[in-house]
Amino acid sequence: MRALSEILQRVTTLEVAGIPSSEVTGIACDSRHVEPGMLFVCLRGQHVDGHDFLEKALQAGATCALVEQWRPSVPLPQIRVACTRKALAEVSCAFYGSPAEAMTLVGITGANGKTSSAFLLESILKAAGQKVGVIGTVTYRWFDRQLPAPNTTPLALELQQTLFQMKQDGVQTVVMEVSSHALALDRIHGLQYQVALFTNLTQDHLDFHETMESYQKAKERLFFEYLAPEGTSVINVDDTAGASIASRVPRNHLLTYALDTPANISVKALQMDREGIRADVQLPDGQRTCIQSNLLGRYNVYNLLGVTGMAFALGVNPNCIANGIREMKLIPGRLEEIPNDRGLKVLVDYAHTEDALKQVLSTLKQIPHRKIILVFGAGGDRDKTKRPRMGAVAAQLSDFAVLTSDNPRSEDPQQILRDIQTGMAQAKGRFEVIEDRAEAIRRAIQMAASDDIVLIAGKGHEQTQTLADRVIHFDDREQACAALKELK
Repeated sequence: MRALSEILQRVTTLEVAGIPSSEVTGIACDSRHVEPGMLFVCLRGQHVDGHDFLEKALQAGATCALVEQWRPSVPLPQIRVACTRKALAEVSCAFYGSPAEAMTLVGITGANGKTSSAFLLESILKAAGQKVGVIGTVTYRWFDRQLPAPNTTPLALELQQTLFQMKQDGVQTVVMEVSSHALALDRIHGLQYQVALFTNLTQDHLDFHETMESYQKAKERLFFEYLAPEGTSVINVDDTAGASIASRVPRNHLLTYALDTPANISVKALQMDREGIRADVQLPDGQRTCIQSNLLGRYNVYNLLGVTGMAFALGVNPNCIANGIREMKLIPGRLEEIPNDRGLKVLVDYAHTEDALKQVLSTLKQIPHRKIILVFGAGGDRDKTKRPRMGAVAAQLSDFAVLTSDNPRSEDPQQILRDIQTGMAQAKGRFEVIEDRAEAIRRAIQMAASDDIVLIAGKGHEQTQTLADRVIHFDDREQACAALKELK
């Protein structure tokens, strides 16, 4: 329980209607989670307005509400603010005692590479003896605890709750994947990061941001609003958007990395093959470190350089950087191989954008193989313009493709598949459409022969599929294993 005046200290209140209780037992932004004595925060979403649930919050026992607009018909004390999203972050931080101030925060943003970078940095920091927590796409985790991750970056209330638990358990450094949605929706409002990484910017999430300019501006907020004054920006300057950000951040708090452009962190010798990556990396202080990783592809070289930069900024010894990278053997759903005795290379990957699919397929084409058989689709209620572009990549870089359903959500799965096919003119006779994803995976594995590569793309680590009226359990890795067993 906290005094209401205490948790409102950082909030600029405009008006108060009614006489709220002097203490609150907790905070909720979903009326279904309200318990007696709680402060209810009304958030405006894309589809739902929390103001419409004030009556339900009152019935559940809320003591008062933070609102942007009065609802005089509801006899619940209301405190009006300009932005309830920011106010939620402020009251949550205060309620949980500003837990982030006791830890070092590291933020990772970009279209692709966030999850891989988070896993790699986690491994490096563990090799350096640090107590690490991670908030990201796969799970929220620290020590032996793992929590489900409904969002890459949770809502401000859940974020502060998680940071509080990490602090209580003794976490020293928190590695966070910071999504563009979280930045645009003020989920990390009030936090300050000591190190921030920018991986790249490619087309995604235009259903939400509408334009690439808006998408980039959301990403940039991590560096211009949430980086501590003494914090370090680590930026990929081979990327156009990254170079733009790097040109505007303070030079004495900037570390750049690149393969094709002069940078603070660069590669002096590089070998890539089916066994992984070996690189001699030049560090900003003139030292070098030899990196070995079983990750594949040029895009993972960028991930390795980025995490090397973050670790360097955090003062990690080069030997610990190399050891941590070498110890990271598997990143869930990122070219995750499904073992089998059929002579097939069956891989599950999260690639769900044009660029990610292109990067992964280009990497696989460099591995000795007979054919590349691709299983993929596109999510519903998301950026529709990427669908034909993904189809074009599949037509260009795979030998055969099985188009299937991803997470159709409220859209007609067949329409999504038709949208993809508009980009596959050059693949005539080299693809088929099977809406049922389990059957599509089964079909791809059945048609594969020894030395073929089967890439199942789009969902990666995900363990559910979102359909029009329900969410079902579905894991591409489990489906691939089942299909391989059927072959026997």
